[in-house]
Amino acid sequence: MDNLSLDTADLDKLNDKDKTELRQFLQNENQKARVQASTSASTYTHTSHIHIQGLINPLPSLA
Repeated sequence: MDNLSLDTADLDKLNDKDKTELRQFLQNENQKARVQASTSASTYTHTSHIHIQGLINPLPSLA
C-alpha cells in the first residue's frame, strides 16, 4: 500500500459522520492487516514444519 498521510486541515473539513466512517474504515483495515500477517506467519511455520518432518521421516518410496 502506498504511504498515505492525512493533514489535520483535511480532517477538519469532514463532518462528524464522515469522520466516524473514516475511523471505522481504518480500524477494519488494520484488523485485516493483522489477520493477514498472522495467517502468513502461521502458514510459513506450518509449511516449514512439514518440510523438516519430510527430511526427518521421508515418505516411503513407491518403487
